[in-house]
Amino acid sequence: MHDASIIRLFQNRDESAISEVKAEYGSVCERAARGLLGDAHSAEEAFSDALMALWNSIPPENPRSLKAYVLGITKKCALKAYREKTAQKRGGNIRIESLDELAAYIPGGEGAESRADARALTELLNRWLGELPAEDRALFLKRYWFEESVSDIAKAAGEAPSWVSSRLFSLRKNLKSYLEKEGFSV
Repeated sequence: MHDASIIRLFQNRDESAISEVKAEYGSVCERAARGLLGDAHSAEEAFSDALMALWNSIPPENPRSLKAYVLGITKKCALKAYREKTAQKRGGNIRIESLDELAAYIPGGEGAESRADARALTELLNRWLGELPAEDRALFLKRYWFEESVSDIAKAAGEAPSWVSSRLFSLRKNLKSYLEKEGFSV
C-alpha cells in the first residue's frame, strides 16, 4: 500500500492503518530502535510506542514521507527509552557512537528558538544530502540515520573499515562547512 493510502487510513481513523505501517515499515523501524537499545524486546516496545504516537499525530500532521516520519518517531521513542534505561542503570552498555560522532558538527539546544532552528537545520540537511553523490548519501544515512556499525557498512560495501571511517570523517567535515556557510555554527 502506498504512503498516501496509509495516511488516508489514519485521517479516516481506520485502525488498519497501524497494521499497514507495521507491514510496510516495521522491520526497518525495529532494526533502527534495536541499534540504539541493543535488544529486540526493547526495540519492539519502542516501535509500539511510536505507533501510538503516530496514531495521535495523524491528523493533524500530513507527512510527505511516511517512512521518514515513522522512523523519526521510532527513533525518538527509542531515545526516550534509552534515556530512561541509562538513568536507571547509570550508563548501561548501549552504543550511541554515531550520535556522538555527529554532535560536534551539528548545533543543538532547547526552546522555541531552537525548534525553529531545528526546522531550518532539517531543511539544510535534506538539501545537503540531496547534493551528495548517491554512494556518499547512502553511507551517511546508514551510519547516522540507521545507526549501522562501521564494520557492517564496510562489509556490505566490500571496503575496509578504515576506508568507511575516513569517508565518514570527510562527509562530517563537508557537512560542517556547509552548515557554517549557511549561517549555522557549532
